[in-house]
Amino acid sequence: MADSIVIQTFRNHDIPAWIQRCLDSVRSWAELHGHEYSLAGDEFYQLCGQDYLARGPKNPQAITNLARLVATRNRLDEGYQKVIWMDADMFVFDPKRLVLDFRSEQLSTGYAFAREIWLERNLSVSAPLAHNAATFFTPAAVDLDMLITLIRHIDAGRQIVSNFQLGVRLLRGLQYSLMFPTFSHAAMFSPRVSQALVDQDAAALKIY
Repeated sequence: MADSIVIQTFRNHDIPAWIQRCLDSVRSWAELHGHEYSLAGDEFYQLCGQDYLARGPKNPQAITNLARLVATRNRLDEGYQKVIWMDADMFVFDPKRLVLDFRSEQLSTGYAFAREIWLERNLSVSAPLAHNAATFFTPAAVDLDMLITLIRHIDAGRQIVSNFQLGVRLLRGLQYSLMFPTFSHAAMFSPRVSQALVDQDAAALKIY
């Protein structure tokens, strides 16, 4: 068994071609770097438990925000030393140069989330912020169980109006206090960046 594993999820049926291409790119990248790879289907949601699934309407993102952390805990408990999560729509376009092998001194908390810079339509740029489309956890992750408990607590005691309550906005609220590191390997392309790539808009891309 390898000491690291990459986990993803997507539904078992009607997989769009572009999503399949993304999944294949992550699987190939994992194999290239010696990581095990696990792709779960609809059963992934059951990791949250029936109470979480039954309490109020939730979209797939709100469910996955908890399930990915529970899956990470399970894999660490199985003995993996590195658990990497990537969203299904992550595409690895430079697999040799994408290396997630952080030294212990880089992971003061034992884990890290990816870092996002968002380019708006007016070409303003956000400050670098954490996002959970890609994560990296080790057995030393001091906050993993707390994050799982916190999401369950919020769900049990608050009305969930958006998956962001249990996802990126929650992370960004905690980032200042928890001081967890972020990594720039997994960029988030806003619609403005995507359009700039299509249009070969060098001025916009230079800002990004």
